[in-house]
Amino acid sequence: MDKTLLKNFLKLIGSENDGDAVMGLRGAQSLFKSKDVSLEDALYYAADHIDQYKKEEDQSAEKVVASNSVNMSEVPECRVSSAGNLEIVMSGNSAGDVYQLPGESALHAETIAACLKDAIVVSVISKSRFKLKLKDIKKGNGKIVETILQAEYAQEGVAPVLVWTNNRGEVGALATVLRRIIADIFPELAAV
Repeated sequence: MDKTLLKNFLKLIGSENDGDAVMGLRGAQSLFKSKDVSLEDALYYAADHIDQYKKEEDQSAEKVVASNSVNMSEVPECRVSSAGNLEIVMSGNSAGDVYQLPGESALHAETIAACLKDAIVVSVISKSRFKLKLKDIKKGNGKIVETILQAEYAQEGVAPVLVWTNNRGEVGALATVLRRIIADIFPELAAV
């Protein structure tokens, strides 16, 4: 398990900012899930072994953690500006670029905006580029039931982040739009 990534997620969980705390929880949940362990089981294990954990008083250790912290204020806001339109607002701005989501994805703009921000946050925290990839879910007979759009990271051990699920055509159309957004606005995050 990537302990540096986990440490960053735990730092976010302890934040006074609700958005950062939720991002930390989602990230930790995905990290444990990538190891086939639920977040609940990990917390139960920690609670059962609480006596083994001691808080370090060493000031130099605190300085190292502080120097590795992520500046979450640099992460853009992904929100819905109007029905079916995704707005990307960069740090320090009150308004941003607006992109129309295609087809049925426009009806799920709130979810897509939140999940895209999750994908960007994981990329920033893990310092790893990502690609938006399609993954087909098939029945036992090989027939495609649904298609998932997820962010997959270049750094090993970073769990994919689900962006949206629907039929292949709808998910493919959304992927085209979101890939263009990432390439135009966040080229430093896009894996080639």
